[in-house]
Amino acid sequence: MGELEKIFTLENIHSTPAVFDRDKLEWINGEWMRKLNLEEVSRRLKAYLEENGFKVEDLDYLQRIIGAIGNRANKLKDFIEIGLYFFTDDFDYDEKGIKKRIYPEVENRLKKLVKKFDDLELFNKQNMEDALRHPVRLGVSGMTFGPGLFELLEVLGKEKVIKRLKKFIDYIERTQRN
Repeated sequence: MGELEKIFTLENIHSTPAVFDRDKLEWINGEWMRKLNLEEVSRRLKAYLEENGFKVEDLDYLQRIIGAIGNRANKLKDFIEIGLYFFTDDFDYDEKGIKKRIYPEVENRLKKLVKKFDDLELFNKQNMEDALRHPVRLGVSGMTFGPGLFELLEVLGKEKVIKRLKKFIDYIERTQRN
């Protein structure tokens, strides 16, 4: 106390009021959370989820969620706000997303996708990529490797991509008839 009395002066008190910056506080919390090991974050997240009515038994699943959401979460609450779909099948569809992403016949494409996924023996990232991306990559480049698919498509341009995919579809149809 004696040391504080010596260094404290009224002149050092600022006349402007202190400002509470919630965004900065959340950012600091996120930085702190990212310094914790995965086991500690998953332990805390599991407790938080249970407090909020979500039951998660599989800690490996929880750790994969933490990895998937990554730096987007600055507080435990963010995992529910950003990734509710990881913890429940009962969620609403984003109205803006519906208006922007749903078009005539999209349900038929989704049915084909469900069939492709259902046919996969092992449901992992590589097999999903093989089922979805590789046919497109093969169709536009003739190869099964190269730059990121979406970068490749953007560089080639819309007209060339569509032309090449139509050519590939024709090729597949001709070769499957024989």
